[in-house]
Amino acid sequence: MTNEFTYPSLRCIWEYMEPNKRIHITFRSPELRRIDKSITLHIDTLQLDENRFKINDIAYEVDYGHQEVEPEDEKYEERPEEERLGPGDIQAGGESSWYPEITQLTIWGKLESIERQFPDTKPHVIAKKLANLFFEGRCKIVARTLQTREHEKILRLPVGFKVHTNVIKCLSNDFPYILPIVESSSKLTELETYVSEEETLDHPKLRNAKSLILNGFMVLDFMDKLVTLTNEYVGITNDKLSEDDIIGLIRYWINIGKPVGTVWEIACEKEEYGSLLKKLEEEFDGKQDPSDKKFVNKSTFFSSVCMTIPIDSKSQLVIGGIKRENPTCKVSLIRIESMPIELKPMPWITYIMNYVEKLSVFISILIILT
Repeated sequence: MTNEFTYPSLRCIWEYMEPNKRIHITFRSPELRRIDKSITLHIDTLQLDENRFKINDIAYEVDYGHQEVEPEDEKYEERPEEERLGPGDIQAGGESSWYPEITQLTIWGKLESIERQFPDTKPHVIAKKLANLFFEGRCKIVARTLQTREHEKILRLPVGFKVHTNVIKCLSNDFPYILPIVESSSKLTELETYVSEEETLDHPKLRNAKSLILNGFMVLDFMDKLVTLTNEYVGITNDKLSEDDIIGLIRYWINIGKPVGTVWEIACEKEEYGSLLKKLEEEFDGKQDPSDKKFVNKSTFFSSVCMTIPIDSKSQLVIGGIKRENPTCKVSLIRIESMPIELKPMPWITYIMNYVEKLSVFISILIILT
């Protein structure tokens, strides 16, 4: 088996095999176990939580479960005092089974789960052993998305654990804490992070990410820093900016400038959209336009009207109201996008161009006839 893996084609098949399947096969083969970690492991989504990790659609979770101990079992005598009958006590139906806590590994799939129990062992110990078994000593781990969601929890990982990734999602913590396990050469195309500290908004990884989604109720406390972001896409979808904050952002955008193609999407109340457009029209001399003339996807509108504000002779801001479906709910968003101004030709230029086109057709016909 080892010799066969010297062929590049076989190594390539093994490298890009679905990771859960690959790990399962490896555990059953001592020969594969010796060479598996010398071949890059590719994962679509790697989710890390306390005593739990998820590889693509399969989750491995260690927690306390319960073991049934019946009255005739020898271990039944080990039950705590509060589970025992004392002098004068009675119990309906006689003594019942005892259910002590026990460390349990549960493997969750799409349709089923598998459980295995570990007596006399703490969950964090088994979680650490499992992480070492899966990840320790691997030459390279590549994950399209690396995600954490637990707040201030300990992630049980092997020494030297590193992941190559282009997408980081830290749903409950400021993302810099996870960078020690991210390869420094990784360039982020997408970053979703909780923001509780202003310094997070200064981090080079955040500033250089192509797409940025900000979570956390404290992010709005840092508006002076927020408006300076230069990411191609910025989303603030779980908290709402006030009208004054949105107007301040647009004012900064017009005065300082952002590249054409820059998009911000900010959570809003649909009922406040009309009031916002009115204020934008008054302060920036904006022009109301039909939304379907400015935005491509017509099904996303919650309003048929958008606002156009000129920035310079070549670009404009377009502010519209859109709706978006999240996994758990629908959200209403203000979309602010920097677009190029469509230059319309002068009428006399159009006339000349049409005349030249017709003349060229006429000349072509004459050449054919002669």
